Amino acid sequence: MKRLLAIIVVLLLFSCKNLSHNNSKNPLIKYSIQAELSGISDSTKIVLTVIDSRNFDFRKIDSVITTNGLFSFKGLLNKPEESLLTFYDLKNKDSIINFFPFWIENADLILKGNLNKIEITNSPLNSISKKFQNFLEESRFKERKELDTVTTDSIRNLIRNKYNTQRRIGIINLIYKYPNNFVSITELIKLQLTISKDSLQLYYNQLNGLLKNSEKGISLHNFLTSKRLVIGEHFIDFTARDLAGNSVKLSDFKGKVILLDFWAWWCGSCHFQNRNEFPSLIAKYKKDDFVIISYSLDTNKDLWKKSSLDDNITWVNISNLKGMDDPIALINKKGIVIESFLGYDPKKNLIEKEIDKLLKYN
Repeated sequence: MKRLLAIIVVLLLFSCKNLSHNNSKNPLIKYSIQAELSGISDSTKIVLTVIDSRNFDFRKIDSVITTNGLFSFKGLLNKPEESLLTFYDLKNKDSIINFFPFWIENADLILKGNLNKIEITNSPLNSISKKFQNFLEESRFKERKELDTVTTDSIRNLIRNKYNTQRRIGIINLIYKYPNNFVSITELIKLQLTISKDSLQLYYNQLNGLLKNSEKGISLHNFLTSKRLVIGEHFIDFTARDLAGNSVKLSDFKGKVILLDFWAWWCGSCHFQNRNEFPSLIAKYKKDDFVIISYSLDTNKDLWKKSSLDDNITWVNISNLKGMDDPIALINKKGIVIESFLGYDPKKNLIEKEIDKLLKYN
């Protein structure tokens, strides 16, 4: 998982000033999808999935079997959704033929073309999304072309860094050029830690009421209004629940050295730490005032539970199932955040070295 500097998630999720989502203020959207695609056999199954790309959460909502290349979906959703069509070949052990990412919105979407090139009409959100896709595809094409001309790793890394920076700036420019829609606010939230607070506030101020009251609008508002805790400051208390439903507060462990770890089911390095580093830390400091608190950033309890069992997490393991992302933070016995850790390197033992200092190990 990409770890980010400073302990922000505690405040973003649990600040007493945070707004809560209220679906009653947002009317249901009615969508329909009518597709006519060439080159698709009648044994093709299409699954419609709603995606939360930031939290790697996928929710299947419908499926159909094609007839003469024709298929359709219709239904109701609380809001426009980033979505995915997955095409399966039923005659070949349900192997995946192709994917098609798009946005569901309050419109009658029309899909035409073939599996290699699907075009959507009658869809303002997908027209905006296409501008982002075209920009990224063009940038990646130029990057590949330039990389093909060099063989030195150091130069290749410089080229990659150059294009990564260009893409970030280009996406931000598109966000501010086409601001008042679900596509742009979704892209903005992915990059909000790289954008100044003043610029984010300007973006938020021009949002309409529907977007401000959406989950993403509320998330952006909370990010803007929440105080960001930094190293050297006292932790902000919060409450979450363990898998059994018991309420747990961070302040319950006051007086101990706390290793507060944020993880998720989709984070590979997190699983490695859960299975290797953390059990060894618990064994080493079992007689000391030390505790590990794993805070799951998952939004799906079943995935959180399965991952916890797979990793054999026996220490404090809590969540509010609201997503987000953040670093590991180390809190001393006085409740002061003294360090955060970006990424994970099993060879350096950075966390163990800091705990040794706090517990005065020689």
